[in-house]
Amino acid sequence: MQEEHEVLLVGIIAVLIGVYCIMAAIFNWNWFFNNRRSKGVSKVFKRTGARIFYAALGLLFAGLGISVLILK
Repeated sequence: MQEEHEVLLVGIIAVLIGVYCIMAAIFNWNWFFNNRRSKGVSKVFKRTGARIFYAALGLLFAGLGISVLILK
């Protein structure tokens, strides 16, 4: 029973992370892209490329989270 709850929690967290990344990409949040962790991606891909990268990453996380929730 506890293992099922842990799987649900992982799925929900993955979906939330995905939505967070997608929202950052859509709304072009400066505080998100100027963060030290995402600054490297912005430096390599420039701002537009970083937005595309984080939108794709968000879709990946959301998709994985949804699949975990469906297949639990």
